[in-house]
Amino acid sequence: MFYEWDDGMKIGYPEIDEQHKGLFDFMNEFFAPCAAGAEREEIEKIIDYLEKYSQNHFTDEERIQVESNYPGYSQHKRYHEEFKIVVRGLRADLERMGPTPELIAQIEMAVGSWLVDHIQTEDMKIGKHIRDAQKWREELEAMRAANQLRDQE
Repeated sequence: MFYEWDDGMKIGYPEIDEQHKGLFDFMNEFFAPCAAGAEREEIEKIIDYLEKYSQNHFTDEERIQVESNYPGYSQHKRYHEEFKIVVRGLRADLERMGPTPELIAQIEMAVGSWLVDHIQTEDMKIGKHIRDAQKWREELEAMRAANQLRDQE
């Protein structure tokens, strides 16, 4: 499966957009060889990446939500915690079953379905909130500037 990033997936926060794009790049780099028959070491790299990515990326994303007073923060954080549980389950399955085609399918489903859908739906809500907040701040600044000019006349 090939994952294609396009600018329509940007939420408008460059740090997060770059992390999302990096996830797509990683998936494309590692999933093609895995589909052809993965070794344990390759699957461990994928799971290691997903653990690190979910820890770092989710922390960054949650920080942005708090800073911007995102109203859906609690639910969004819950989605993140659920994904971390999925990744821990994938690691446990690797330890228990080894690098099976079923495990590769599970990983691809977890990443392909969950994360891509998460970016396109839930993260887009954060982007809209940030853009709306920025627009509101700009309008407020414009009003303040206009009022200062009027007060000086």
